[in-house]
Amino acid sequence: MREGFVVSDLMVTEATLTCTAVALPEASFFDGHFPGDPVLPAVAQLSGLVEPVVQRAWASMGALVGASQVKFHRVCRPGETLSLRCAREGLSVRFTLHVGDDLASAGALTFGGVA
Repeated sequence: MREGFVVSDLMVTEATLTCTAVALPEASFFDGHFPGDPVLPAVAQLSGLVEPVVQRAWASMGALVGASQVKFHRVCRPGETLSLRCAREGLSVRFTLHVGDDLASAGALTFGGVA
C-alpha cells in the first residue's frame, strides 16, 4: 500500500472488494492542493488508493493499463473516511468511492494480468 492512507476492514471475494480508508492529513499529496483548503487529488484517489488496494487483493490483476468512465463527484478532505467498493470481471474492475452517503468518485480500471 502506498503511503498516505490507512486502510481497514478489507473484505475480498473472487468478484468483490470492500474496505474503508482514511487519507492522512500529513500525506504529501495534500501539499499544494490547496494551501488552507486541502483536497484529495484525483490522482491520489486512483494511484494511491484504488489501484494498490486492487493489486493487493487480486495479485493476478497485474499492472494498470487503462481507466475509463472515471468521474469525480465530490471533493474529499484530509481525515475523511472513504468507503471503497469494487466489482471485478476478468481483468476489469468497476469501483465506487464514497464519503458517507455521498459518491466521491467512480469508474472502471483495466489491468494487464500477470506477465
